[in-house]
Amino acid sequence: MRLHRALLSVQILLFTLVQLCQAENVFLDAKDALSVLKRHRRANSFFEEAKKGDLERECIEEVCNHEEAHEVFEDDVETETFWKQYKVCILPVKPIEREELLGCLNGVCYTGNGAGYEGTISLTKSGRECQRWSRNYPHRIKYSSVTHPEANLLENYCRNPNDSIYGPWCYTKDPTVQSEECYISKCGETLPPLPTMLPSPTLNPSSEPCEQNSGLFYGGTLNRTRSGRTCQAWGSQHPHKHNYTHLRSEDNYCRNPDLDEEGVWCFTTDPDVEMEYCSLSYCDDLMNQQQDYDIDVSDETIAGRTIGGSYQPFFKPSYFGKGEMECGLRPLFERINKKDSGEDELIESLSGRIVHGTDAQRGSAPWYEKLTEKIVAIDKILIHPLYNWKTNLDRDIALLHLKKPIEFTDYISPVCLPSRKITVRLMNEGHKARITGWGNLEETWINGVDHLPTNLQQVQLPIVNQADCRASTKVPVTRFMFCAGYQATDSQRGDACVGDSGGPLVMKNPEDNRWYQMGIVSWGEGCDKDGKFGFYTFTFKVKMWIKKVMELFKRRRG
Repeated sequence: MRLHRALLSVQILLFTLVQLCQAENVFLDAKDALSVLKRHRRANSFFEEAKKGDLERECIEEVCNHEEAHEVFEDDVETETFWKQYKVCILPVKPIEREELLGCLNGVCYTGNGAGYEGTISLTKSGRECQRWSRNYPHRIKYSSVTHPEANLLENYCRNPNDSIYGPWCYTKDPTVQSEECYISKCGETLPPLPTMLPSPTLNPSSEPCEQNSGLFYGGTLNRTRSGRTCQAWGSQHPHKHNYTHLRSEDNYCRNPDLDEEGVWCFTTDPDVEMEYCSLSYCDDLMNQQQDYDIDVSDETIAGRTIGGSYQPFFKPSYFGKGEMECGLRPLFERINKKDSGEDELIESLSGRIVHGTDAQRGSAPWYEKLTEKIVAIDKILIHPLYNWKTNLDRDIALLHLKKPIEFTDYISPVCLPSRKITVRLMNEGHKARITGWGNLEETWINGVDHLPTNLQQVQLPIVNQADCRASTKVPVTRFMFCAGYQATDSQRGDACVGDSGGPLVMKNPEDNRWYQMGIVSWGEGCDKDGKFGFYTFTFKVKMWIKKVMELFKRRRG
């Protein structure tokens, strides 16, 4: 077995405060807000037709005792459920009016300080939607069903687990507002109208001009970076040396000479900051429109190198190591002309958070194994400068620099990063990808051993077109994301789940028999829910950023 030493191993890190991969819109529009406020009755309503008359007579028109309530329901469980809420609603200090009592029992209003409120309203007084009590995003919660089981902290319903004098409240989905009182009245009181809802954020308003193809053909005069630094002239080698002298006629204007999906950039006049991206508005091209670029995807020119035909390395061996030429060729499979058990399904589709997954074969994911792994210290974490954890986890990626090199083995092997040609070839609706992970086998609040796999899990999911991805969520979906999963009408199921974040989504290219990491498990709204998909960082879109960071890091360290 030949060992390969990597000087810098590129790993992918989900650097986020999200534990259960949730990123959702903060404000509801008027229609959605009203639908939330109309969800007043419980599934087990106390006023079923068969018992309505008896209940009205015994416990609404008059105050009843436990025995009388039991005579109405004739069931211990139903009686206890009713009696628990009834005791909360019947005030010991003063009589409660009939309509107030009905509203309290149905969760429309609350009595006292609302500590016993168990309705289903999930909207705050400012119109913000409540964060789920089982989530730690965007706010890390102090109260949960685990810490306060008696508080009935279900879904994202308003509650008062800390006996606040201001009534039921919730954590909000707005990263700037941790918690707020809910839009629920005290029984007998009237609420003011909800404030006007803020419009949902849009990535590129139609009235705002945008640059096509990540600014590849931008010819404007912008010469400052996002941070406000002045651009160095392309014809100058001071303070930073570079190989883009053919752009000397472009003065010091922001340009995109290397087909960087991030957009236009420049070297800066700051000796301590070599390069930065410039701030332009880019058209949010759909994932599958990459072939519209005015270039030949079968013959790419990147930073002066022509890449076409057989696999060519993208990174320099001096900072990647000697393993890139053999990337995506698993020692226990492709290198000995052997297929794994799920491979045919992927190839056929070309012509968890793993939920509903299967055990992966030993050695089938050498870029993500366990028990055969090597533990290596990390000495530097390089987060994407435009990573947006507050809104939608955009550009959800970081690079890890290892303190010591690693040795490739039969069970530790690098995966390839895709070229534009590979991306256009593989990233199409319906083509299947493989996701592997050690996360929960089902959606759950507790990350206990009962919910974790003993073997690496894998699931194979189809790529979803970007329009369906966007329609499935209120979270802004950018060109740096894509989604995968089955439609609600499909017979097959599967998804990633808690603990899988940061893991790889890979696809196999039958033309060169190599595996490519097309995405990184990023976020989702629950696990394996109908109408919802898993979202992934689009690896190809950040590939050039990875290269630039590695080159800069190498130069600074000598």
